[in-house]
Amino acid sequence: MSGISVVVGGFAQREYPPSRAEVSATIEVEGAERTDVVARASRLHAELTVAAQQLADQGATTRWHAQSVAVGTSPFWGPDGQRGADIQKASAGLTLRFQDFAALTDWVTRLAAEPLVRVSGVDWDIAEADRADRIAEVRAAAVADAIARAAVYARAAGAGTPVLESLYESGLRPAGGASDGGFRPKGRSFAMASADMAGGDNGFDLTPRPFVVSAEITADFRA
Repeated sequence: MSGISVVVGGFAQREYPPSRAEVSATIEVEGAERTDVVARASRLHAELTVAAQQLADQGATTRWHAQSVAVGTSPFWGPDGQRGADIQKASAGLTLRFQDFAALTDWVTRLAAEPLVRVSGVDWDIAEADRADRIAEVRAAAVADAIARAAVYARAAGAGTPVLESLYESGLRPAGGASDGGFRPKGRSFAMASADMAGGDNGFDLTPRPFVVSAEITADFRA
């Protein structure tokens, strides 16, 4: 076949506003007496699960899950290297998925005021019903980018209109590396009380983070 071979890459990235967010937190209680530790953890666990159910009943969340209180011990070592009485621990995880972001702010503010609760983070996301469409949009845009690139190179080389012969997702070209699946959704936003992420009096940045989808391909054309 006459003509030239044109090999190009195609890339696209889009940001979509999140429609939901998942908050993960852990109740953590420590002390010398197991009975007291378990009682304190259980009381707080009961209070928060009741509040979580109320949020679900109000439609602020789409689902929530609370782990049972788990109990354990860890050794205590004094400054002289001598082992002391074991430290009693009780913990339980709690996860809520919000669709009402105002309610999310109130919830995290409440948790931040609880000295026995550690907020692990906030995952910003889009609805499952929209995910496939968003990924398809970005993949199509990556292909369009490759076609446009090939046309520019072919025109500059004085060749004809490029015709697509083969197309590969990132990592799937023969003799290439492992695949990353062809798209990379990025929606994670930690809401930890760190100096560079503090966003208010409660020490958490609850600004919704966009859900980012990117697609990368390589394509072979003949022009």
